[in-house]
Amino acid sequence: PATEIRAALGLPNAVTAVEVYAAFGGVPRYWDLMRECRYTRAEEALDHLVFSPQGVLHDEAERVLRDEDAAALERAVCELIGRGARRPSELAARLGVKDTTLAKPLRHLADLGLIERQAAYDFDSGRPVAGGRRALYKLADPFLAMWYACVRPYLSGLNLGAETARQHAYEAWTHHVAAVWEDVCRQQWHRLKYRDVEWEPAGRYWASRESTGEEWDVVSVSSDRRHVFLGECKWMRDVTSSKVGAIIHALKNRQFPPLSGKTQVHLGLFLPASGKLPPDMDGVAILDAERMLRTQFAQTAADSH
Repeated sequence: PATEIRAALGLPNAVTAVEVYAAFGGVPRYWDLMRECRYTRAEEALDHLVFSPQGVLHDEAERVLRDEDAAALERAVCELIGRGARRPSELAARLGVKDTTLAKPLRHLADLGLIERQAAYDFDSGRPVAGGRRALYKLADPFLAMWYACVRPYLSGLNLGAETARQHAYEAWTHHVAAVWEDVCRQQWHRLKYRDVEWEPAGRYWASRESTGEEWDVVSVSSDRRHVFLGECKWMRDVTSSKVGAIIHALKNRQFPPLSGKTQVHLGLFLPASGKLPPDMDGVAILDAERMLRTQFAQTAADSH
């Protein structure tokens, strides 16, 4: 959907496509509202459709959970996940229940497609670790994630038309888009055919107590296990060579995960737009939204003619 939304709504560029996808996900009804109202920017659509008390999607998340017949505990779990509590132990602590009490609600919400389980990437198997207790949970639908991050915490102020509430909502929106940008980069990575290498689908990596290395937003191994990719995602509009240079310096000094000595490591930085930056800076690939969505967008546009 992140790649299809640009062609479907006639959006001007890939950055706008990512932002609209972050707001409305892949739900056709929301796309139709964008089209009918002739919105071309996510912020404009959010202001009228979601943040405004008169907006048709102002209470949409609560309606979705009612339609899915989610129990009270499950609705509370969704709200906590949407507001940043992602580990089962943290969810249980905030709800005042035992970890085991949440096993069934989490499984049911996952079966409904409302949440997703994320596990750290395993470089040997080329996929997230199966099982284990180090999983994180996220809301699966970008719209629900946006609503719980940007609307629910400030709902009373938004209902009163308070300008400070709108400001807080837009601040949360920026963080939400950054998280969705990470998801898009992981989803698209193996389709990019970077360096003409066949890559496995990407995941996230974070260190366990037994292993070393810091967190990486986009990680992948090649099908032949001879290459490893480690990437960082940044959602920043004011892209300058000095700012990007500082990020790259920190990236190159970050501790790597435990890897086989025979693998070639590739580093990458994902930005919404690269401007006049070269495609490679100090050995780090610069990958922007246009490039990440280009292949699929070109195919979608060709199919539409």
